[in-house]
Amino acid sequence: MKAHVARLLYIFGANDYAQKCLVLLKKYGVRVAGIIDNDSEKHGLMVGNIYVYSPKIIRNNVDIEILIACRNFPAVVDQIESLGVRRDRIYLSPKEIITEVWEENDFEGDEKECVLIANDYAPFVHVRVKKYYEVGFHVRVIHYSEEYDDIMSYEIDGIKIIKTGRSGLLYYLRRTDCIAILIHFMNYRMATVISLAEKDFLPIVVWSHGYESLPWYRTWFEHSKEELNQRIVYYTENDRDKKRFLSEWFKKENVAWIFVSEWHSRRVEKWIGYLPVRYRVIHNYIDEDYYNLPFPEEEDVTNILSIRSHKSNIYANDVVANAILELSERTVFDRLRFTLFGFGELFEDNFKELSRKQFPNVKIIEGKLTGTQMKEVIKNYGVFLAPTRYDSHGVSVAEMMAAGRCVITSSIPVMLELYDESCISFCEGDNPWSLADEIEYLVNHRDVYISKCHNARTVIRHQCGYESTIEKELELVDFMRNKV
Repeated sequence: MKAHVARLLYIFGANDYAQKCLVLLKKYGVRVAGIIDNDSEKHGLMVGNIYVYSPKIIRNNVDIEILIACRNFPAVVDQIESLGVRRDRIYLSPKEIITEVWEENDFEGDEKECVLIANDYAPFVHVRVKKYYEVGFHVRVIHYSEEYDDIMSYEIDGIKIIKTGRSGLLYYLRRTDCIAILIHFMNYRMATVISLAEKDFLPIVVWSHGYESLPWYRTWFEHSKEELNQRIVYYTENDRDKKRFLSEWFKKENVAWIFVSEWHSRRVEKWIGYLPVRYRVIHNYIDEDYYNLPFPEEEDVTNILSIRSHKSNIYANDVVANAILELSERTVFDRLRFTLFGFGELFEDNFKELSRKQFPNVKIIEGKLTGTQMKEVIKNYGVFLAPTRYDSHGVSVAEMMAAGRCVITSSIPVMLELYDESCISFCEGDNPWSLADEIEYLVNHRDVYISKCHNARTVIRHQCGYESTIEKELELVDFMRNKV
């Protein structure tokens, strides 16, 4: 059993995780020279029979290697680099040092490959990747989950995805001769890993989807007063780090940014003060062929569907519930049939009152649908409810429009940028009475309803089809690879 022979290995952080690192390193015969911590009260103490030193021990010690055992690793990286530690001698996990822990995993990359890193490998990212493969552009896909301290692989639609965290990503990038990096949901912590791997000079394309490039208060309605009182300092500090990272990376000539809407790019510009030196606005790709279902009939206007996440207040499911309660007081209600699918911690609260009423024409189903299941369900409905308090593009809205369904959503800025009343129905903000009015109007104006269904598909094919999205993305990737 071979072990990495460290010149002079120290662990930065006198904490419980450091003790776990010591146990694993000792098992593989790796000697630790000491532990370093910024807290002066810990200096001179012993952790696992290892002495705790001040960071001063690092200065001008050219042989030193550091294993960071702190969650706030970006700040520690900056600190120890300023003290003269080389990037290639900084580690984020003992598993990077004990290489045989990961040698049995199929994590070796092909020579000269493009890498796509997705912080939470969401379905709309996979749809993109699948299309890339169909047109002959193959990428190594990494499902990035920062705290995940292992490496595993799985497949979706025959495409292999590697799931790993910050240390696995660092290990992979250091061992792979990749030629470009594509990133969804970029943040300063991921940027630190890329810089540590000395891959920050490569052509990099970053998609800016929303929360990762705007301050926390853009979605203030997700936070209770009690939560803000407890965590406002954390949110403020996180925004400070986020803003500093974006300000620096926007200036990089080797990094191109893709904003999914004009509205989102303008919000980012107002916050940061300027836009990246290289950027484009390209909407999220919607697979128009996948959702190419038969158009609904006139009578389907009374068959109303909702398939939404209840993990956040962003998706205004409470508005849907209250709109149905409002409709129950109107004469049109008995002609309507609702089916509400949902999942997430807010599901019970959002539909609590509606469930209590036990309306025979309202089905409430807790659970998450696969893409295939959702496509099958859609066939039986004509109207899709998607009110929202915030969105940077609205993927689910666009998917239902591609399916030729009449969508009712909120008149937030990004929706008004992309659509008009010829192809979609707008309710006012998160107003349940307005949503109820829109439903009743469509039922009583079926010619309008049918027209919107047909126009919706045409609009989505033009705005979010292959030529308007994937083709432009690949053109940008190709440009960056040849330019940088």
